[in-house]
Amino acid sequence: MARKKTTPEEIKLALKKEIIRLGIEDNPSRTVYQKQYERGTAPSPNNAMNVTGMKWQELMKDICFDEEIWSVLYRTLANDPDQW
Repeated sequence: MARKKTTPEEIKLALKKEIIRLGIEDNPSRTVYQKQYERGTAPSPNNAMNVTGMKWQELMKDICFDEEIWSVLYRTLANDPDQW
């Protein structure tokens, strides 16, 4: 039986879930992810990039783990914790 082809959206969702599970949301480095992801369950970095046609940084931005977004969020919260 042939395996079902994974869609780019399914890859992005699985990638986001694995980044959260690993606790690396504040710095979703490709290197750290590569060393720690659950093989066989979560997508590898290369597979995620191949299926989506995106570079790692583009993927992180697309799934809301852009380093710039997080740094702005942290600065905002540091200045005004009531923003939550």
